[in-house]
Amino acid sequence: MATANISACHAAVCAEYAIKINPHVSDVLEKTTDTKCVTLELRGNHRLRCVQRLDDRDVLALSKCLRSSTCVTGLDVSYNNITDEGVGHLADLLQCNSTLLSLRLSGNKIGNTGAMHLASMLQATQSVIAFAIALKSNRTLRCVDISRPLLFSHQEEWAVHFSEMLLLNSSLVELHLGKTGMTDTGMERLTEGLRLNRSLRYLDLRCNRVTRDGVRHLAETLKQNPTLEVIDLSSNRIEDEGAVYLSEAVAWPGCVLRDGRLPPEQTDVSAYEVDGRVFLAEVFHTLRRRYHSNTSDTATDHADNPVSGSPPHDEESPEPHTD
Repeated sequence: MATANISACHAAVCAEYAIKINPHVSDVLEKTTDTKCVTLELRGNHRLRCVQRLDDRDVLALSKCLRSSTCVTGLDVSYNNITDEGVGHLADLLQCNSTLLSLRLSGNKIGNTGAMHLASMLQATQSVIAFAIALKSNRTLRCVDISRPLLFSHQEEWAVHFSEMLLLNSSLVELHLGKTGMTDTGMERLTEGLRLNRSLRYLDLRCNRVTRDGVRHLAETLKQNPTLEVIDLSSNRIEDEGAVYLSEAVAWPGCVLRDGRLPPEQTDVSAYEVDGRVFLAEVFHTLRRRYHSNTSDTATDHADNPVSGSPPHDEESPEPHTD
């Protein structure tokens, strides 16, 4: 379906469902002229001009006209007014669309129900290669980014659903759960699925409420998980004891989060021993490249501080810290 036909289809769907046409959507569809590998940029925080943000009804119209699309491979609807209802429409779209490769949803009002829609969709779908990052065209899910959602739950049910998704999904390479309000309880639930997952290589847990107890669960999982290469725990409260748990996990024979198990340019930590105790030493102080799933079969750098509870030091210091 050419993009010109998508514009006409969108207008027809809006008329059928009595949806007022969003001028931002119609403008983007009319200006998009490529007939393949199209990414629809519908961000609600346009830097150069004010736009009308999309709501759930706008998403409904989009999802209906993109169901049979063979040219749209990317959809960026971040920073809009999309709630759980709109996420449900997108989940339905992902189940029947085999060409959509990238979907960005960050900065929307996604609650518990929306997270459940996403988690249940990820258990079965093979039509998305990247959830937040546009990648090469294939039918393998690689990346999910739901950073900064609105998850109001004291029991963190969403973590249970993502844990179950990790048990079933064998193609996910990156999972970004920054600013989700995750606590030690959520970490414990998540590691239950992570323990048996053999595809995830990058886990972003920055800016949460994880303490040393949550890190203890994660460290035990790292000893059993042979594929996880990078973890971002920056801006959490792991304290010295949490760092010790991570150090012991890094030194474990089956863990790849250690110096020598990754190429030098892909790690900034190594294990060292003082008085019989294993600690972490910084080697490069920052990753040379940020980890993200790209067109290769392996994840590349997308973290400034993968196994640390504090920000990186200046790169000018050539020697690792051993304090």
